[in-house]
Order: sequence, then C-alpha cells, then structure tokens
Amino acid sequence: MKKIISLLLSLCLILGLAFTASAAVETGEEEHLRTSFEGVTVLEDGTVLATDSWNKVIWKISGGKAEIFAGKIPVADITGEPQGRYNDGPVDKAFFMSPCAIVPFLEGYAVSDPAANVVRYVTEEKVMTLAGNGEAGFRGGTAQNVRLDNPTGLAADERGGLYIADTGNGTVRYMSSSGFVRTYLTGLSAPTGLAYRDGTLYIVESGKSRVLTAKGGIYSVLCGSYDAAEDEGEFYGGFSNGKAASARFDHPSSVAVSEDGRVFISDPVNHAIRYLKDGRVYTLKKGDGVVARPVEPNGIFISGDSLYAADGVGDILKYSIKDKVFSDVSDSSWYAEGTAESVRLGLIAGTSKTTFSPEAPTTRAMFVTMLARFQSSLDGTTRIDGDTSFTDMTEETWWSASARWAADAGIVKGMPDGAFAPDQPITRQQMATMLYRYAEYLGLSTDVSADLSSFPDAGEISSWALDGMQFAVGSGLIEGSGGSLLPAKDATRAQTVTVFLRLLALAEGE
Repeated sequence: MKKIISLLLSLCLILGLAFTASAAVETGEEEHLRTSFEGVTVLEDGTVLATDSWNKVIWKISGGKAEIFAGKIPVADITGEPQGRYNDGPVDKAFFMSPCAIVPFLEGYAVSDPAANVVRYVTEEKVMTLAGNGEAGFRGGTAQNVRLDNPTGLAADERGGLYIADTGNGTVRYMSSSGFVRTYLTGLSAPTGLAYRDGTLYIVESGKSRVLTAKGGIYSVLCGSYDAAEDEGEFYGGFSNGKAASARFDHPSSVAVSEDGRVFISDPVNHAIRYLKDGRVYTLKKGDGVVARPVEPNGIFISGDSLYAADGVGDILKYSIKDKVFSDVSDSSWYAEGTAESVRLGLIAGTSKTTFSPEAPTTRAMFVTMLARFQSSLDGTTRIDGDTSFTDMTEETWWSASARWAADAGIVKGMPDGAFAPDQPITRQQMATMLYRYAEYLGLSTDVSADLSSFPDAGEISSWALDGMQFAVGSGLIEGSGGSLLPAKDATRAQTVTVFLRLLALAEGE
C-alpha cells in the first residue's frame, strides 16, 4: 500500500501547476459567510468534511465549529463569488476550481474538481492532482496523462482503485492502484454520483434520471424512468415513488448504500432525498425549495444509522435512517405490515416516540392528512392545498391544507353544517366513501360493487355511503370485522394503516 501511495503522490507532484500567487479575501463575520456544499464525508469520530463550491474550499466541521481543512478562499469577482483557481501545494495554500465529491481514499481523500477537469488528492498536509492533466478531453492511460471532462462522482473500491464519473464524456472511468486509467462504462447520459459496496458499483445516470448498478463493466437499471424530450439527447424526469422501474426522479445527483442494502438517492431538483427498499422507492425527506430542508441536496454519506446530506444552500443535514419501531406493534400483529409501510410512505408518526396506539380512533383530520401524504407519495408534484374553506377552519392548522386539497378534489364534502369536524373520529363508512371518491380522483375503475347482503348489518349503511361501502368491500380495501361491516363504528389506527396498504396495491394495479 505504501508503494501505491508513493507512486500516486509522485504522479501528483509531477502534475502540480506552479500557481503560487496568494490572494487575500474579505469574508466578513464567519457566521455570515455564504457556502454552497456539494460533497460530504464523515470520519469515525463524527467530524464532517464538506466541499464548498462557492468558496472553493473543503471545510472541517466538528463540535459545531467549522474551519477550512483544505484550500484557500480566492478573490471574488464583482458579483461577490470567489473565483476558482487550480493550484496544488500545501493544504492551506492550494486552490480549487470547484470541489465536488469527496471520498476517503488511501491515506487521504479523493476530491473531484470538475471545473479543472481533474481529480485531486488531499491529505492533512498537501493537495495534489490525482488524475487528469487539466485539459478537457477523453483519453486514458497513466494518471498524469489522462484527460477527463467535468468529473464529478467518485467511489473507491477495496483494491485501492477509484471509479470516476466522467460526466462530460458520458463515461465511468477506473483508475487502478497502479495509477492507470481506463474506461469502465461508456454511452451513459451525464453520470454523476457513484457508490461502491460489496463488489457492486452504483451509478446515478443523472441525464436519464435513473440509478444503475454495474459489475464487470456491465450495467443494469436499478430504479428510475424517463421520457425523451424534444431535443435529441435530452430527457424528462419527474417525481413519483412506487415500484423501482416506474419511479421518477428529476436529474438526481448522488447515491449512498446502507449496510442493510437500502439505496439512498439525492434528488435536488425535487428538493428530496429518496431511497430504494425491497424494489420500491420512498421519500426520506422532501423540502419545499425555499425554506423547508432539504432545498438542494447534493452529496450524501451514510454513517451508522445517520445520513448526512450536503445542501447547496449552505447546510449539512443529518437524518436518521433507522427503521421506526413501536413497542405496541409486534411483528406478528395483523397490522404490522400496514404500520411499517405507512411509516415508510410518510403517512403517519407514532403517538409518542415509542408507541403507535393501534386501537385509538383515526380522526377525520388524521385520515385526510394521510390521504394527502399518500397522494404526494404517488405524485410529488401534486399541490396539497386548495380554495375550499370549512366553517370550523378559522385558523391554519396541520390538517388545513390537506382538507382544502381533498375538498377541491371532491374527496371530502364536509358535515351538513358546513364544518369539517377535524377531531371527530372517522367512521368506517365515511372512510369507505372517501376512498371511493379518491379512487375516482386517481382515475381507477370504481365499477366493482360487492353484494353486501351477506353481512348482517348491511342495513345499517347510510344511503350516502352505500356506493363507497360496495366499492371498498368489492375492491378488498375493507373487510368485515367478526362477520359484520360495522359501518358506523370508528375506524382504528390499525385498521386505517391496513387499508392504506391495500390502497397502495390497488393504485399500482397489483
């Protein structure tokens, strides 16, 4: 290994450009320094290293304090943006053009510098060029002679090699431990983020808004789909969760793989971090593009049960990726699968940090909010809001926007007195009616109509709820309880999450 490092450092020193002019920069108060994070990695002690494409440096963040780890903030132009430079040298005197991905590599870190068309090698002492000669192009060979075009994502393997997303060339390159660079994959549309785990390379093909896996230079599509745009070579993405093959991303940028095999994807255009589990795509977190984080999630990194995301607006975000466990939901309970899926879909939270309260009633506000979140999971472009107002909607609450959306969509009619009655438990027949109207909203067939005469309490169904109950029973969304329908009985939280599990299968045609 020391011989490998020595060889690579020698190559780096050969390529070091003799830009030695120093530049002073007025940054003002540190807490007001503008940053735009691109890549992130986390050390064993929790220290965060993050690349900053605005200031052209790498930050070291520990104990709530940030200091420059590598690079020097260059002089700004008239717009206020520091102007990048390409200069190897001591860690506190080197310059970057646009530091992007950062990954642990050998005894330091590999850092892509796309604007300089190179990959750098950073230690606590020096910054050196690892691969590329600074000229955009497409050429393999020894590291000091290779030409790259806008390299972005990086991934190191267990053999001391480094995968490089050569974005501008539509290829993935591989630099061996001996410093020789060859083409690993070609013919891709703007590959960006890379991750390597257990012999598999994960590739974000940003141009086609999908994620690939590759072994032995042969790739397959892991998740994501696209539509061809009007211009040749351009493709449309989107936003939808669901089955891996049909899920939609919008030019995702980075990928990370957890120990349990979940694949996390940053989706900056959609202001979201998504993940793939058991053949389905879910949303871990979604912002609003303005205030709610994440706004522009770029590089992501997994450490233990936490995912770190470099947000382009100047934040390093940390999210738990540990599965939610409720003390009152056993693995053998009939509602366990529905509870787990509802958590993954983001429909529910517990009644406390550790409890779900399965037998507690579902209120009308809870149900309409779950329905709105379900719709957002299916199609993240849906605007969850509307114009309809209810007499008891006197101030903005956590359920207001969902109720307005549902009312505008014709899913919710409200009470006879014009109120919504958010705290009133939803009955089974009310839930069935909303599900029937929601199926119509989705464009699903509602022709199925069960014969309810075999249920002893069928006569207790209100006339306004008959169509909904016939549809819900006929489509399998609602089953009898103890041989009865119990139409006027309150729906419990356990029943509700189970219904949503069945609704998911119905919406996806399963």
